[in-house]
Amino acid sequence: MARNEVQRGLGILADKDEWAVRLVPDVSTLAADRFHPWVWEPAAPLWAAEARQDAVLAAARTVNRRLQLKLNCHDIGETDLCLQTFDLKESVAGKPRLRFPGDRNTPTWRARQEGAKHLAVGVFLAFGTWLPTRTRCPGPSRRRWNT
Repeated sequence: MARNEVQRGLGILADKDEWAVRLVPDVSTLAADRFHPWVWEPAAPLWAAEARQDAVLAAARTVNRRLQLKLNCHDIGETDLCLQTFDLKESVAGKPRLRFPGDRNTPTWRARQEGAKHLAVGVFLAFGTWLPTRTRCPGPSRRRWNT
């Protein structure tokens, strides 16, 4: 009987590496330190301190602020900022645009531009559903992160 238990234990040890491989969840992973510096630099110290919600909030605030500075648009909230920034319409005074390179007349370019616009808006809207409360600035859709 003891011999059987020893053989069983040796078998378990022999298969230990295979167990480790097979028990790993079959899901996608993101290497956070490979995020854009605008995202990872403000989030890293909070993430390391296991303050996950604060880390995401810090990243969102930084991206929002960097967009505002880059476009010199300080009077609108993140949702409107994203909608205007990636809009297909030509830029006008006070409403600059960010553009992907390439031929703007192709369906691929238009799809990429529209995709970026909706992804950016979706990210900020998703954050708003679980991050700490935000204050509203006067006027419709003029939201700012609490500071």
